[in-house]
Order: sequence, then C-alpha cells, then structure tokens
Amino acid sequence: PIPVKWIAILSAVLLFTLMAWYYDHRISAKPTTLYPQEDHWLLANHRWNWSPSVMAVINTTFGALMLTALTIYDLGNSPALPFVLAGEGLIFALVGLLLGVPQMELASVLLIVSSHVAYHFFWYTGRTDFPTQPNFVTYTVLLALISYLGSHFWERYLRRIEDGTPWEHDLLSSIPFVASTLILVTYFERALPGIIAPVATVALGLAIMATGTLSLVMGVRIAALTATFLGCGSFYFRSLDVRMPNTEHPQYLWLLAALVLMIALTERLLYVWERRAESESIRVHWLHHAMILIPVGMGMLGLWYEVPQTRLSLYWMALGVVTLLFGVVFRCSRYRFIALGVIFVVIGRLYLYDLSNLTPVLKLIVFSVITAVLLLISWGYARLRKPSPKSDPI
Repeated sequence: PIPVKWIAILSAVLLFTLMAWYYDHRISAKPTTLYPQEDHWLLANHRWNWSPSVMAVINTTFGALMLTALTIYDLGNSPALPFVLAGEGLIFALVGLLLGVPQMELASVLLIVSSHVAYHFFWYTGRTDFPTQPNFVTYTVLLALISYLGSHFWERYLRRIEDGTPWEHDLLSSIPFVASTLILVTYFERALPGIIAPVATVALGLAIMATGTLSLVMGVRIAALTATFLGCGSFYFRSLDVRMPNTEHPQYLWLLAALVLMIALTERLLYVWERRAESESIRVHWLHHAMILIPVGMGMLGLWYEVPQTRLSLYWMALGVVTLLFGVVFRCSRYRFIALGVIFVVIGRLYLYDLSNLTPVLKLIVFSVITAVLLLISWGYARLRKPSPKSDPI
C-alpha cells in the first residue's frame, strides 16, 4: 500500500497543479500600474498583486519542492535516489505539457537539479553501492536524456520572457544544458579507464555540437564547448602533463589522432553554426584559433613523448601537412597559418637537433623526405594560387 505521507504530499501537489492551471488559463493579466480590484487572492489590491503567470510559477514551485523533500526524506540512503528524482521531474514536465501549464515544465527543473546534486554527491562521497547497482549505465544515460529534455523545457519557457539582453538569456538557458553534459562527463571520468575517458568526452562534445548545429540553441553550443575543453584538459593531465607523462596505452597514437580529428570537426561544426545563424564576433574568432591551436599543440606534445626522437621531425611534418590539408579542404586560413607554424618548427628542429644527433643515413632520409614535402607544398600552393588566364580581346 502507498504510505499515507505520500498520499498527502501527492494530494497537495495535485492541488498546487490545479491552482497553477487556474491562474494560467482563467485569470487574465492586467497592467500592474493600475492595481485593479481582483478577487483571486488576498493581496489582489496591493503592490504585491503579482501576475497570474507568476502565481502559477509559485504554485508549481511549491509542488515540486514538496515532492523533492519527501523523496529525499524517504530515499535519502538509496543509491537509486538521483534516478527517482529525475523520473519525477520528467513526469512533472509531461503533466505540465499535457495540461498546457508551462510553469510546471519550469518547476520540473528543480527536481532534475536535485537529481544532479544527488548523483554527484554519491559519486564524490565514494559510495560503493552507487555505481554497482543494477542497470547503472542505462539509468545514467536516461538521467542525461531527461536532463536534456528538461533543459529544452527551460529554454522554451525563457523565450516567453521578453525582459533582459540576449546574452543574459543565453547564459541562463545554457545552465541546464551544461549540467546535463556534466552528468555524462562525470560518468566517463569515473568509469572509463585511462585516456579512453577524455576521448569519450570529446566525442560527446562533437555529438552535442552536431545536434546544436541543427537546432541553433545557444545552450547546446555552450554545452558542446564545455565537453570539448573538459576532454582536452583531462587528456592533458592524464597523458601529456610534463611532470608525469603517460603514453603507455597500446593504441595511444590512434586515440591521440582521434582526439585531434574530433576537435577539428567540432570547430568546423561551430563554423557551420555561425554561417547558419549569421552571427560572428571577435570572441568567437579567437575561439576558433584556440580550437585549432590546442589539438595541434596536444598532437605535437603527444608525439614528443611517444615516438623516437630520431623520427620526431617526420611525425611533426606529417601533422603539419594534415593540418594544411584541412585548411585547403575547408578553405580556412587559420589551419594553413598554424600548419605553416608547425612546418617552421620542424625546420628549426632540423638544424638545432637533427644535424648533430642523427646518423648520416637518418639525416639523409629525414632531410630528403622533408625537402620533398616542402617542394610538394610549394608546388601545390602555386597551382592553387595561379590566376585563371584571361581571354584575348577580339
């Protein structure tokens, strides 16, 4: 049987829901400067005469807080608490969608936020029964999906508010999207081994950016960038930290290449986003530079630790050529300039290190290959930059 306290709280939540529906559908909004005599509550003739929409928000918030408090009181020691709260938030939002009460969709965010707090609390307090509960991975993915759905409801409700500047709207709408992304990032960092975790985080950022390119929701874009940069930072500290580098994974070079490629694709999707939205700023301009410099720098550092020093110049030259090809294919000067920077570093290394440390045979091979690549690049540039011949006048 259902405990009496649950019946009482659910009845109160139902009452608050009906009151919110009444305020949203039956009470008409009037200018607050007139302070008209109304009879829908005891302060109707005073300056605290809030609009029906605000009253609906207050009622749904009370209902969500009561449900949250009871769930935490009853299931505070259960490892399933975060997922139960997320399920309640989803039900709360769906009821609001069916009744046409957007304030319920807004209040459902409170339940979802509570589920996030519980999820991270259980992880960081070291509860062993939390990640080992049945279907934990499935529940985590569902929690993230429910959170993204709640983020959509939050962003949609904020569109109804006409006050504030665009950046304030973007900042507020991005908070739940970033929080939803942090759920999956936390799981990757805690559950996946070694450098697999940051690579998965960067892949998550790429997937979110691809979704955001279709929807053009700013919160999705910020969440994608958050995952991408968190993945870069995690990869650096797990693998490239100069104090304690770790490149022992058997597929290290392949994972490094995948990481660099995914960041480059994320940067290109960001460019497509801006073209579709027809917006670009100086901050985004520098963001593109950072999203190219960071993976190229990580690639060079990873190769420094992983490959023999006698062949490092060849690997760096290959990285520079691939970066240059990206610039040619995507017609982006940023990639070409950074690729030329890598090539200049290779040339400097040839004279500062390779000349005095390589055997004669290796010197011949390295200098021959790099010279051939430079000649090929020069020839390709000449072909691409060659102007089309003009027709002779008649």
